Amino acid sequence: MSKHENFVCPKCGAHYKLVRMPAPAHAPDLALRCKVCQQELASSDDGNILKYFLVGSARASSRQAAEGRRSEKLTQT
Repeated sequence: MSKHENFVCPKCGAHYKLVRMPAPAHAPDLALRCKVCQQELASSDDGNILKYFLVGSARASSRQAAEGRRSEKLTQT
């Protein structure tokens, strides 16, 4: 059975869903990297393999917030 949790890249703040699944006996230890900034991410933990699913980049989130603030200022004037 797999379980999932939220994960944020420590370098760029990209948001991921992290899924832990039991590792097969001879699972390869592959290098995983953040899709946004290329920060290396752990591929396994406590006998589980880790899968990362990008759900939002910090850059896009901060850009949307900035655009929202700009539109609020325009409507106030």
